[in-house]
Amino acid sequence: MEGRALTLRQALQALWRQRLIVVAAVVIALLAAAGRLYTENQSYAATATARLATSVSVAAPAGGNDTGSAVSAPDLSAITSSVVAADAASLLDRAGQGGQLAPHITSSYDSVGNSVAVTATTGSSAESIAEASAFAQAYANFLKQQRTASLATVQNTLSTIAAELAATKSGDPLRAALTGQQAAYYTQLVNLKATPDPPVSSVQKPSFGAPIGGTSKAKTILIALAIGLIAGVGLALLRDQFDTRVRGVEAAEELTGRQVLSQLPYVRKYRRGTQVLAVVGEPHGRFAGAVRELRTSAGVLLADVARPVIVLTSSVPNEGKSLIAANLAASWAMSGKRTVVVNGDLRRPHIQGFFRGRASDPGLADLLRSNTAVDSEALEKLLLPTSVPGLLFLPAGRAFGDPADDLASTAMASVMQALREVADIAIIDTPPVTAASDAAITAELADGAIFVVRAHRAAAKEVTEAMKRLSVGGTAEVIGVALNGMKKIVGDAYGDYYRTRPESAEPEGKSPAETSPGPNATPDIDPAARPNGPRRFRRVGI
Repeated sequence: MEGRALTLRQALQALWRQRLIVVAAVVIALLAAAGRLYTENQSYAATATARLATSVSVAAPAGGNDTGSAVSAPDLSAITSSVVAADAASLLDRAGQGGQLAPHITSSYDSVGNSVAVTATTGSSAESIAEASAFAQAYANFLKQQRTASLATVQNTLSTIAAELAATKSGDPLRAALTGQQAAYYTQLVNLKATPDPPVSSVQKPSFGAPIGGTSKAKTILIALAIGLIAGVGLALLRDQFDTRVRGVEAAEELTGRQVLSQLPYVRKYRRGTQVLAVVGEPHGRFAGAVRELRTSAGVLLADVARPVIVLTSSVPNEGKSLIAANLAASWAMSGKRTVVVNGDLRRPHIQGFFRGRASDPGLADLLRSNTAVDSEALEKLLLPTSVPGLLFLPAGRAFGDPADDLASTAMASVMQALREVADIAIIDTPPVTAASDAAITAELADGAIFVVRAHRAAAKEVTEAMKRLSVGGTAEVIGVALNGMKKIVGDAYGDYYRTRPESAEPEGKSPAETSPGPNATPDIDPAARPNGPRRFRRVGI
């Protein structure tokens, strides 16, 4: 099938089919993000603000000649001094660890707002908030203590100068110098008393610690989720484009060039190897209804054949052809037709399990081994009765050598003719086409072949190759496709609504013969009653 752009509907359907890939990509991305967050040394920064009441004054050292002056910018180095760090450690109940806390702190001065910003950077948001708040408060305490100490120093100095002046005689040159110092310190005292107490009007604690040097956890998770979704969707669409498995009616008909005669639903309990006659045990079930639809469609297409012989095959093993062949034969027998189901798989017989047959039972291989014409009487001797009234079973028998040689012999042609003489309908279960040439040989001798395709499993290449092999001889007519294993069938809900009774009403613990509706329970639809009358299926080249 040629590639083409996907519509929105097709893209959504593809994503649903490949949803496990999308989920896996998201999970992997989230796990990677969690691993990164776990191993990453994330840092957080929080900033507390100490708002100054006025410009900070600096007192001159005692006994010095500097008159001192008011400065506009505070000494920020005091924030990380041992005194402030020790006080901050005490506020954090971590006494003695001031030297370890100081390296976490940086500061800056805002001249417009006349405030000092104290920033703490740690590995935890809560720790950064606590440390920034503690250092800002310790700095405020330091400034208050500094103002108190400066006042005491200036006042003590003025008292000393006053005592020295009292001991100095008038005209003494030292008296003039002491008088000048007294005036300077008095001015400084006035300035200090003019400053607000306390010097820091307020300390604003930080409300959060912002991550630095990385991405926040929430943002990292969101980014991982987005990456996972994008990658998952891309991989899902890419894989779906390269996934050539048959998924529906349109694909099956495009690959085979034949119409789909029936869509047989996927039933979990009919998984590979299950041998059950659903048309007998669960006649009102979805699978049995689909088999009856297949019977009706095949009957219409072969309406001009009096006693048709129909071959069922598939491209590869495990597509459910034996299950369908056994149930189709039983359905025809239940409709009142004398039916023979033939185990035409001489290599790996399987269908006998549906009818309690044994691998050692003589059958088709024994008829072919004689390499002579087989009449209806010889055939009748090997037919085994089944629990379904009107249904007979021809086992595979024990083959020797290559079964393809026996099937290509004239004896096989006579067996086909004998089947037409003893039965109203004959169903032959054959091996997969790509596994052996048996199916193609048998189909050339039959009146029609039904090609079984397992949805969601059969590959397009295998289906195409099988159809080519069936068409090599030019005489094998594939009348249609039985699409098996469909998980969603359009209109199936209406079929459930119009069934005569629910499946739960089925009797339990009875044999297939006891639960059989009888030979006249589901009669065939008369093809002639259709508006367009009977018709043969038109062959389409591959």
